Amino acid sequence: MLFLCKIWAAERTYILVLNYFLLFLTLTAWHTSYNFKEI
Repeated sequence: MLFLCKIWAAERTYILVLNYFLLFLTLTAWHTSYNFKEI
């Protein structure tokens, strides 16, 4: 049971990190395209 809890916690952490990474990529892409419009 403890093993399953550890797997579940690891999956949740992985999903959380993945979501933050995607958010970071989206913001970076948006910021880059915004800067291109300024030129």
